[in-house]
Amino acid sequence: MHRKDTSHILQKVFLTGVAVLPLFWLNRFEGVPFRVFILGTGSWGIGVMLKMIFHPLVIVPLQKRGTGVLPLSLANGVISGIFELSASAVILLLMKEKVVFDLQAVVAFGTAIGSMEALVVVFSSGDRLLEGTVLEEQARQVNNMLQNLRGRDRYVYNLFYPVLERVLAIFLHISTRGMVFVSLLTRDPLPFLAALIIFLTADGFLGTRYFLEGRLSTPKGIRLFYLYMGLLTAASMLIFMEMIRPYAAQSL
Repeated sequence: MHRKDTSHILQKVFLTGVAVLPLFWLNRFEGVPFRVFILGTGSWGIGVMLKMIFHPLVIVPLQKRGTGVLPLSLANGVISGIFELSASAVILLLMKEKVVFDLQAVVAFGTAIGSMEALVVVFSSGDRLLEGTVLEEQARQVNNMLQNLRGRDRYVYNLFYPVLERVLAIFLHISTRGMVFVSLLTRDPLPFLAALIIFLTADGFLGTRYFLEGRLSTPKGIRLFYLYMGLLTAASMLIFMEMIRPYAAQSL
């Protein structure tokens, strides 16, 4: 079996584990109802659908007008954050009479979103995830670079970093949805705003900007990206834990 095939298969195996095992643990050992996972993935689906509608209406025209990389990246991050976080807020509010949304349920809610994203990566092909977006060409370049790596680097950049990305994404979804939960619980918009800023930073300032500037087409750029994403994720979790501390025993 060629190394290309080995790294590709191992990536899918590990990503499937990252997606499935946390949900299995939460359901089997923590008693989280399966419907919480469905609601989490449902909110993600609604948010993604709205992003897909607005992307060609807002982001693509901005790119065609020659908008700079930074404002274009931030605009993309704002759209992602507003739709995904708002969809989560709406689902939490609409279903609070049928599901007890406490801290454990909200953690499961965010975990399900990250798990769904991991499964999408598993069943998608490389650069196809970003087809039709302003990142299509850059995604193709990144994919070509990754496929041309050999030796240890092939496994580091095609296996370790993609798995790390999904783990970080799960914690980002847990913390940002947790902030949305705190905002709804306290009727204070500031936690929601904090979640939006974190989303903007992750998806816009780091993710979209690094793609558009071509930084993810080099191993050094990839390493720096995941360093910053790791720091952002740690900060996001710490902020969430501090916000939720006074309300850890409460539910919507």
